[in-house]
Amino acid sequence: MIRPARLDAAAAQALATSLPGWALAADGKSIWRRFKFKDFDATMSYVNQLAGVADANDHHPDLKLGYNYCEVLFTTHDADGLTELDAICARAAQRLADEPAAPSHEAASMLKLYGFPVSNYTNMVELALLEKGLPFEYVLTFPEQTPEFLARSPRGKVPFLGTPQGFINEASVILDYLEDDGKGKRLLPEDPQARAAVRALMKEIELYVELPARSCFAEVFFGGKLPEAIKSKAREDLLAGFATLKRHACFAPYVAGDTFTLADIVFLYSVDLANVVAQKCFGRDLLAEYPQMQALLKRLGENPHVQEIARARDAGTPAFVAAVRARLGLDK
Repeated sequence: MIRPARLDAAAAQALATSLPGWALAADGKSIWRRFKFKDFDATMSYVNQLAGVADANDHHPDLKLGYNYCEVLFTTHDADGLTELDAICARAAQRLADEPAAPSHEAASMLKLYGFPVSNYTNMVELALLEKGLPFEYVLTFPEQTPEFLARSPRGKVPFLGTPQGFINEASVILDYLEDDGKGKRLLPEDPQARAAVRALMKEIELYVELPARSCFAEVFFGGKLPEAIKSKAREDLLAGFATLKRHACFAPYVAGDTFTLADIVFLYSVDLANVVAQKCFGRDLLAEYPQMQALLKRLGENPHVQEIARARDAGTPAFVAAVRARLGLDK
């Protein structure tokens, strides 16, 4: 497994700030929190569940516990400080404390989301899981091309989802699986025509907004330099994509109408990034030209689950950008 890099002092402070209730150690190398429970059985149930999260991420906390409390401390020993892995596991520890303990048979069949917080496609799947109210483990995972990794994700990409039956890759397919499985809150309409309309919007956002924007990520987010032909093509495609979305979407107030659906999740983690690309590459604020889209992004940003994901993304972004720049040789 690829291990994340150590966070600098500013990023470590930002990480601690992004985790309500957690404290940053004086040396800036660890974060900790004390959880309280009703009795010893509840405390030990929590500890046993936390052990499962730790094993899944190959990242184990230091624990101090008593009759009705457990103190949890995370640090990445081989980095001699804090990393993105500590944020992932701290958030998981918090969720375990906030939610009732799952029966053992349910814990054994719990879904596992493999990805990392700066991945917008991972964030799409995580938000769907949270909105549906499904229990899951988040396993911090970066793309690899090892045989072991490719056996789970054939293209070596994230996200992928672990289920009791095996692994599912590609974010759009995972979203369909979660909906087809029938558990939790429905995020697609029951009516076939309305359901198809939502899926069409999802595909249009992916093909005509997210993918053209992605072609410029190397320059916009990592400081690389792209040929003008690529940027010109992206500009043309993005303008057409936003116009398509305006024609087809309802924004009343959500993408497909008056109900939050999977289309809003894809919209959230595609359109904002695309607008950053448009601003930095073409000097054009597309959201200013489409106020209904801007209003929806603001509404979605008020969702507590969206805010939780954003805190993790923001905490992990500096280290991720530094790692990509180093891999691309941009800091030489």
